[in-house]
Amino acid sequence: MRYRDDDEDEWESDSYDDADDDLSDSEPTRDCPSCGFEMLEICDQCPSCGQWLSREDSRSPSQPRWVIIGALLCLATLLFFLLLQF
Repeated sequence: MRYRDDDEDEWESDSYDDADDDLSDSEPTRDCPSCGFEMLEICDQCPSCGQWLSREDSRSPSQPRWVIIGALLCLATLLFFLLLQF
């Protein structure tokens, strides 16, 4: 890591150990679905691309299963009563 000493005009270089930057094996990680960046599992937002990773944001746009089943049951009941009248 480079820093500047106020007493000197030159930049000085320190040795920097980047081994601490790597995610350790004991911490659970996941990949961002948007950019593929590896991050901690507890993150709610990707530090690389800024994509929110909450469950509300990742829901599929389709209707919940109970809505579809309820609509099918209503249609089946309606058809049953219509066929009974004939």
